[in-house]
Amino acid sequence: MFRKSFKSLLVCAALSAPVIVRAQAVQPAEASPPSASAGLEDIIVTATRRSERLQDVAVAVTALSADALKTNQITDLESVQRATPNINIKPFVNDPTNVHISIRGPSFDDSLMTVDPPVGTYIDGVYVARGPGGNFGMLDMEQVEVLRGPQGTLFGRNTIGGAVNLIVAKPTYNTDGFVEAGYGSEDRFHAAAMINEPIIDDKLAFRAVYGHDQTDGFARSSITGLRLGNSDSDFGRASLKYDPAPGWDVIVSGDYTQLSTGPAWQTLTEVGPPATQYVAVVSNGMDTATRYINPYGRLLPTTSTGGVDATIYGVSGTITGDLGDDATVKSISSYRHINHMVGFQDIDSTPYAIAATVGEHLRQHQYSEELQLYGKTLGSNLEYIFGAYFFSETGEDFSAGRYLYPIFLPENSIGTDGFVTNQSYADYAQLSYSFTDKLKLTGGIRYSHDKRELTTDSQTTNLDNVVIACSPISPTVTPPNCYLNQTPAEYHYFPFTLGLDYKPISDILLYAKFSRGFRSGGFNLRGSTPGALLPFGPESNDTWEVGQKGEFFNNTLRINVDAFYSDYKQIQLSQNVRDSTGADTALISNAGTARIYGFEGEVSALLGPLTLNATVGLENAYYTQVDAGVPFVAVGDRLPETPKATLYLGADYKIPLNTTALNLHVDYDYKTRMVYAVPHDGYCFCSASYGTVNSVISANLSKRVELSIWGRNLLDKEYLQYIQDTSSIGFVVGMPGDPRSYGASVRYNF
Repeated sequence: MFRKSFKSLLVCAALSAPVIVRAQAVQPAEASPPSASAGLEDIIVTATRRSERLQDVAVAVTALSADALKTNQITDLESVQRATPNINIKPFVNDPTNVHISIRGPSFDDSLMTVDPPVGTYIDGVYVARGPGGNFGMLDMEQVEVLRGPQGTLFGRNTIGGAVNLIVAKPTYNTDGFVEAGYGSEDRFHAAAMINEPIIDDKLAFRAVYGHDQTDGFARSSITGLRLGNSDSDFGRASLKYDPAPGWDVIVSGDYTQLSTGPAWQTLTEVGPPATQYVAVVSNGMDTATRYINPYGRLLPTTSTGGVDATIYGVSGTITGDLGDDATVKSISSYRHINHMVGFQDIDSTPYAIAATVGEHLRQHQYSEELQLYGKTLGSNLEYIFGAYFFSETGEDFSAGRYLYPIFLPENSIGTDGFVTNQSYADYAQLSYSFTDKLKLTGGIRYSHDKRELTTDSQTTNLDNVVIACSPISPTVTPPNCYLNQTPAEYHYFPFTLGLDYKPISDILLYAKFSRGFRSGGFNLRGSTPGALLPFGPESNDTWEVGQKGEFFNNTLRINVDAFYSDYKQIQLSQNVRDSTGADTALISNAGTARIYGFEGEVSALLGPLTLNATVGLENAYYTQVDAGVPFVAVGDRLPETPKATLYLGADYKIPLNTTALNLHVDYDYKTRMVYAVPHDGYCFCSASYGTVNSVISANLSKRVELSIWGRNLLDKEYLQYIQDTSSIGFVVGMPGDPRSYGASVRYNF
C-alpha cells in the first residue's frame, strides 16, 4: 500500500512541473564568477587539449557541466545524445551496456576488436577503444564535451565523426563530500557517496566516489518469468593529486566497475522467410511467427536466460608541468581492462529457436602514453602544441550463435573467435598565429601508423561442445586445431586541419576551417572463408565548416551556429565477391562514398530567474557511389543512423524562498524518423519520429540538504532506440526505449 501511494505521489509531483522549455543546461564546471550584469556564465572547454573559453574555440562543441548533467538527468553516456545536436548513441543488440556513437553520419553496426568506431571516446584524455561496458555513468563528472566533425589532429584515433570527452572531477584542497540515495519506479534504487580531503595543504589531496544502481526492468518473459532489462552495477573511483612544485601537478586515478544485467528487453518488429517457414514446420502448421510481432510489448515469449556480466577497470596518471616562458608539458599514461560476457540470449523474442546468441566473451587490455608540449611564443602571437602518442591493445573476442535448428540447420553452435593485437603511434603538431587581435590562422597535422594482427580460432561445435568443423574452412587447419594466422595489416595516414578565425568585436567569433579525419582499417572477424578475412583499409572524411559564436545583450543571450559539408570516402561496407579460392563470400571492403551536409545551432538566454536553451541539428547524408556487389545499398540511399533533424528544448526556473530555493526544470528532446540499415526485401529497419518530455523539481531544504523529484518520458512515448538487421534469417528486432518512470532522491552535502 505504501509503495503504491509513494509511486502515485512521485508521478503527480513530476507531472506538475511547469511545461517550460530548456535544451542544454550548459553551466560550466570550471566557470568564471558571474559578471556584474549577472549574465550567462563562461564555459571552459578542453576541445584544443588546453583550457579555453567555449566562445573562443573554433570547434563545434557542446559542453555539459556537472549541473547540466544533473538537471537534464544525463546519468550515462547513452543519454548524452538528448542534449547534443546531430548525434545518435545506440545500445548494441542484446547488450544495453555496449554503446555505439554516431556523429554527423559515420556509424558502425558490429562490435568487434577488429573494427574500430568512427567516434572516439576519451576519459580525461585517455582513448577508450571498445564499446562493451562503455555506457559510462556520469557520477562525479566535472564536464562532458561532445566535439562534432573530424578531430584527427589533436584527438587522433578514429574521430572522423567526432569525439566525446569525459572529464572527471579532480581532487581539490577543500574538505567536502556528499551522500545520496534515491528510489523510483520499477524498484529503481540509487546510492552514492563522495569524499574530498586535503592530506597536505596545497600539496596533496584525495578524492573518492562510490555509486550503486539497480532496477528491476520494465518487461518480463512469459516463458521463464525472468525480468528483462534489469540491471545491477557498482562503481568506484579514487584520485590522488600531488603538487610537488609551483606550476607542477600529478594526478593519479583508478576506477572500477562491476555490472550485471538480466536478459535484454528486445522485441520482434517484422518477420518473413525463412523464419515464417521455420515456425510453420516446427509447429506443424498450428502457429505463425507473425503472432509474436510486438514492438513495445512488456510481456514477451522470450527464452533468454542470460544477461551481461562485466568487470571494467583502469588506472591513469597525468603529469602537468610549467616549463617557464609560457610553455607547458603534459604526460598522460593509462592502462584499461575489460572482461565482458553475455549469456544465452533469444534474439528473435519468440518461443521458437529461430536465432540465439549462445554466448559472447571479450577480454581486452589497452595501454597508452601521450606526451604534449604546448604554450605561446612570439609575444603570445603564436600558440603551439606538439605531441607524440602510443596505443596498444590485446585481447580475445569470442561469440557463438545457433540458428533455425534443428530443422534447417543441425544443432550446432557457430562460433567466431579472434586473438587480436592492435597498435598505433602518432606524432602531431598544431600552430595558431594571431596576425592581429582579431584575425588568427590555425594549421595542424598528424602522422598516424596503425598495425593490426589477428589469429582466428573460429569453430563449429555440437551440443557436447566438441569441435566438428573449423570456420573459416581452410586446407591449413583441421578440427580441433582451428588456429589460422592472418598476415598483419599496416596503415599510414595524415589527418590535418586548416582554419581561419575572425573576431569583428570581442563578443563575436567567426570561423571557417577544413579538416580531414580517418577511421582505421581492420579485419572482418566474422568471415566464413579465408578470403573474407582479408583486411580492409581506412575510411576518410573531408569536412568544410563555417561557424559563428556570439554573446549579446550584456551576455544574457548566447548563439552558436555552424554549417558543414563532408565528403565521406572509402566507406567500409559488406560486399559480395569471389575470393582467391574461387568461393563466393561476403567481406568488408572500402566500397562506397557519401555526401553529408547540415546545420547545428545552440542558443542560451537568461531572463531573470528563467534560463532558456535550445539546440537544433539538421542533416542530410546519402551515398554518392557504391561498388558492385554491395547488397541492398544504392546511390541516393540515406546513411544509417542519421536523422534529418534533432531538437532539444528546455528551461530552468529558480524560485527563491526565505533561505533556500526551488528549482524547476523541464526538457523536450526530439528525433525525426531514422533508419538503422538500408531498407530492402520489404523490411524497413527504421524507427518513427519521437520526442520525450523529462522534468526535475529540486529544493534546497537547507544549506546541506537537497531533495529532487524527477520524471522521465512523462508522456509515456513508445519508441525504439535500436533496430537490428537480422533479415537474412527472416526477422527484425528492436530494443524499446524506457517508458514513463519517476522517482526521488535526497542528497546531504558536507
